[in-house]
Amino acid sequence: MNLHKKLYTTRDIADELATQLFWCVQYLAEAEKKWMVFYRQFEATQAKVERVFKHLGGFHHHFWQYELSHSICGDIDPEIDSRFGLLMPIISLMKELTTYTIHLLIDLGAISLTGLKAKFDAAGQNIRFKPYEWIFGEGLLGAVSRYNRLIDSGKVPGSSLLGTRLLDVSPPSSEIRSEKKDGKLTLVAKCYDELHTVLFAYSPEYRILEGDFPFAPVERSRDRMDGTHEILINNAYILTNKDRS
Repeated sequence: MNLHKKLYTTRDIADELATQLFWCVQYLAEAEKKWMVFYRQFEATQAKVERVFKHLGGFHHHFWQYELSHSICGDIDPEIDSRFGLLMPIISLMKELTTYTIHLLIDLGAISLTGLKAKFDAAGQNIRFKPYEWIFGEGLLGAVSRYNRLIDSGKVPGSSLLGTRLLDVSPPSSEIRSEKKDGKLTLVAKCYDELHTVLFAYSPEYRILEGDFPFAPVERSRDRMDGTHEILINNAYILTNKDRS
């Protein structure tokens, strides 16, 4: 039996990093898009759909009036509203950390903007389009400032679990390159681990019956995907003896 050890070149690693970052950006952009379309802008989206059916006229308009429009409910579910309130600040942190990672890896020479752009081009997308404009903005330094400020603001759930701050890198790229790469990359990995912990603590996935929503099930007695169990208690209050003076 012949065993062949695969050797990874610098180009292979750069290509894999670009691929992983591409998908990270895609998931974050898609999460924000769905939040806007199906939540924040639901009524506006529904009005646009109605105008299309009305323009088509005849059977299509009647189908909308007497079938579809009555089956679409724009009411906001309190629990889903609460979930979004917890989730979106975490998404904002993930965007800043991803921006930081992209610019750091470019500064360190681990990837190139051209290589990352090629991943978007291959998917028929433009990295400079609006859904991805947050990647550039104020670059690495802006991402550092916003990431640390978001955590320190106390508006992000699980702030006590987010103990790592990004380094406020003020030197130019040439000096960044001369510093230890491992230290900064280890810091990034630690930030991702902390965000992963917070995400699964505040937006867990549940085992559900077919047709239910896995992040806000109808059942009050719920089993998480990690095997733990919880019971939803509405209108509950926790009394503490914290001194507010």
